[in-house]
Amino acid sequence: MKVLLLLGGDFVGLEASGAMQALVDNVAAFETQYGYDGADIDWEYPASSGDRAFMVNLMASLAGVESELCVVRSMRLRGAGMGTT
Repeated sequence: MKVLLLLGGDFVGLEASGAMQALVDNVAAFETQYGYDGADIDWEYPASSGDRAFMVNLMASLAGVESELCVVRSMRLRGAGMGTT
């Protein structure tokens, strides 16, 4: 079983605030602290081309962090004598 952090709704103002990296960092820290397996992003209908571009950048940033966290989780499982199969 995997446990995912769900983020949904509209990310109004996040693009303009320049706080995307802070969101990415906070999601990664939350997942690590509470043992989540990843994040599920449910962003309903990006309205403009700027929104769509921002969503692509956000997903790319989160994918990079998720990849790093996946390696850490895998190493922890192996260290605890649990396989990843």
